[in-house]
Amino acid sequence: MQIGELCRVTGMTKDSIRFYEKIGLLNNVERKLNGYKNYSDEHVKQLKLLRHAKKLGFTLNEIKDLATLFYSNNLSAKEMDQYLKTKEQEIDEKISALQLFKQEIKRKREDECRYKGELR
Repeated sequence: MQIGELCRVTGMTKDSIRFYEKIGLLNNVERKLNGYKNYSDEHVKQLKLLRHAKKLGFTLNEIKDLATLFYSNNLSAKEMDQYLKTKEQEIDEKISALQLFKQEIKRKREDECRYKGELR
């Protein structure tokens, strides 16, 4: 399939797809004799997995590292589990930091409201 069809199937833009190809997250794209790139069902799977990983909070560098290991068959189930545990810990830390930030905002808003009320 050509890039327009790939965009339609994956919900991604041409620019995103080209960027992912440029940084090595979309491999083995063949060119037809007419110069058009030919994307396969495997590319659709790669892009959907990439989009899902991004939604889960993985960075492009993390996704690239994982993809390299995964596609080279060098990623054991134990290594994948450890990688996911590490990511889970990072997410827990971010949640804690966001909760503290939210509490701080709430306190500031309450203080400001009391302050404004005293001026009246």
